[in-house]
Amino acid sequence: MIGFIFGQFLFKPKTILFLCVHNTFRSQMAEAFFNKFAKEKGIKWQARSAGFLKADKINEKAIILMKEEGIDISDKKPKLMIDKMMKSADKIVVVCQECEEQGLCLVLPKENIEYWRLPNPAEAELDQLREIRSKIKEKVLVLIEQLKY
Repeated sequence: MIGFIFGQFLFKPKTILFLCVHNTFRSQMAEAFFNKFAKEKGIKWQARSAGFLKADKINEKAIILMKEEGIDISDKKPKLMIDKMMKSADKIVVVCQECEEQGLCLVLPKENIEYWRLPNPAEAELDQLREIRSKIKEKVLVLIEQLKY
């Protein structure tokens, strides 16, 4: 979609949707990292995240871990994935392994989808969670490089 405002063209950025079971940890981190690095690298993509199942709040450990990276996600709320989000996404990344195991991914389209299969952070200690965060950051940076072309 192209818009025209004040004599300048505005191009709608492409959207990537990060999905997880509850949108309280991994997908929130991926969204935050993606939006930060995409902006820094000047690519015209934006990230959103959502969960297949309802949740009330972001995991406190995710907030702490992202603050260590200089990113504040304390004001974020878990979002429930709706059909419109899925259909408007140019690419979908399922960050967790449980979604496939629980059959939640059956509703997803077959094209423009990637599976990262990151471990469940629910019972992990902070050191293990830092490893998950590092994997998310690394995968986001690789993804951004791929999207540049």
